[in-house]
Amino acid sequence: MLPSKDFTTFSEHPPFDLKFEDLIVDGKSNGRVTIPVHFSPEGRMYVRLEKSLEATTAQLFDLMNKSVQVRDSKKAPPQNLIITKQNYTSDTDRTSVEAIFATEPVILDEGRAATSIEAVLVNSPGLITAPIPLVSHAGTSFRIEPSSSKAGATSVLKSDIPLRVDDPLAPFSDLISFLTFTKGSYWSLGNVVASDKEGEVSFRLLGFSKLDNEKRETNWFDIEVQNQLPEIFKLFSATRADNLARKALSQAINFYRAANASRKISIEMSIIAAHTALEAIVNFILAYRAGWSKSLSNQRTIPFSDKARAAFWHFGPVHDLLLNSPELSKFVAGRDGMDAFGAISFFRNKLVHQDDKLAPTGIQLHEVWQLTQWMVEVLILGVIGYQGKLIDRRLYGPNAWRGTTCEMPWATHAKH
Repeated sequence: MLPSKDFTTFSEHPPFDLKFEDLIVDGKSNGRVTIPVHFSPEGRMYVRLEKSLEATTAQLFDLMNKSVQVRDSKKAPPQNLIITKQNYTSDTDRTSVEAIFATEPVILDEGRAATSIEAVLVNSPGLITAPIPLVSHAGTSFRIEPSSSKAGATSVLKSDIPLRVDDPLAPFSDLISFLTFTKGSYWSLGNVVASDKEGEVSFRLLGFSKLDNEKRETNWFDIEVQNQLPEIFKLFSATRADNLARKALSQAINFYRAANASRKISIEMSIIAAHTALEAIVNFILAYRAGWSKSLSNQRTIPFSDKARAAFWHFGPVHDLLLNSPELSKFVAGRDGMDAFGAISFFRNKLVHQDDKLAPTGIQLHEVWQLTQWMVEVLILGVIGYQGKLIDRRLYGPNAWRGTTCEMPWATHAKH
């Protein structure tokens, strides 16, 4: 494993070797082995097996039909490998066998419980120009140190978080969820070195968590909001201490991320995912913050647009939600009684149930997606009690300057 400070990109990470106590094929031990490892540009860890086995070409090709495992130490449980590629080159009479670990990160040097860690964060938002200190409501501290200000650059994560080798990623759940919300896509956590109170290495986690490689979409966070991150993270982690709130935030953020990740594939799919994220956070607000009864919250005769409007007004009066959506403003102007909430549900329903009479323009769909995602962002921030500024993602076109902020729509009235 490279030291965290030397880790740049997956493409630039040199191949390396890992030593294992045993390589097991269909339950048969092959003894100690040294296995070459490399990262793909997307961050997946691949191993080569052909040099670690005394086997014929036919036997190597038959590995696809067998159970293949490695064991880091005699006490450690075996870790499953999945064969992904086999290749025979007739010119050199060589067979190559490539595999991935069934789960990542991979635990190495299993030992004592750890009291601090140093790790790598990959694909962080661009323009993080200074270290970011974050402290959870429970007092756990994290420090994110960027390696550069380029989008997708790596950062070093340091923390005094205690880890257990049996479930090492669980204590990172608040941080990972928060970082996903800041970027609108997955950061990737890995290359973890966990140390005990004496500073000795307790164990290592090789490999990385889920990663989104696509260019990030503009969202509520950018450099102009960086100084507010410590406040927002403390509010976020405090809110997630409640089990119901944690589930609602996780569900909303998962669909919010999906709506960003699918934007370049299908604007229609992105709108549906964004609307689902909005439904998740709206239903939570009405049932657990606004005092709606379960029967009222589940009332099918109440349009979702009315529920979304009620969720917004729970925090305070809201006006001019279509201020930065000129095409949607024109659209609703010709429909009596329709507002921003009605518009996004109208387009979502027409996309799902298909309507040959409706032929929305690309700009209309773009504004629906941006507005729905913006609603998700401000409602999540409203739930945790944040009242500061955020990037206004609704802005687009030649008059939209990067980093333009807006206030929370009910900043002077907010309650949570």
